[in-house]
Amino acid sequence: MGKVPRGWDTIMPRGRKRPVRNGWRSAPAGKKRLLIKEKTESRIRDIIEDWKEPKITWAAVVQVVNLEFKGNWTRVAIAKHPKLQTAFRATKKRLRALAGRPRKAEGDGTVEVLKKQIRSLREENQKLRATNATLEERYVRWKTNAYLNGWSIKKLDEKLDKPGRGQTDKDR
Repeated sequence: MGKVPRGWDTIMPRGRKRPVRNGWRSAPAGKKRLLIKEKTESRIRDIIEDWKEPKITWAAVVQVVNLEFKGNWTRVAIAKHPKLQTAFRATKKRLRALAGRPRKAEGDGTVEVLKKQIRSLREENQKLRATNATLEERYVRWKTNAYLNGWSIKKLDEKLDKPGRGQTDKDR
């Protein structure tokens, strides 16, 4: 045994430290690495374009493709091909149109924000109108009571005395 850091000879087993995988990007042990060639890409594109279910997702596409080709591809491995990506988008658009579900209009969303603002301002306006009506009723009631008790407008309009803050009683 060559030079090994102290303590490693008891912890590490003898022999190779890592399993060998022949190749830089080879598949993990027990899994077969599959390339998407032109013929395979064409067949996958046909599967995507002939999709019959009402909704298409990458997870469903990966599952069908892996069953068809007995492979183990991931979403990224399939979606990185531009032709497959385009076919997926076109199929998704077609299925949405068939479902009759309108897609949200693309834009900056200012219309929705402005609609929310209008709605909130209208609600606030209604609350203020109700408060104003209540205060007007109270004013009329106060005005009538003042008149019936013989108070003049001049007396009601007098300025209030400032409260004596900070002063103490002189009797103490």
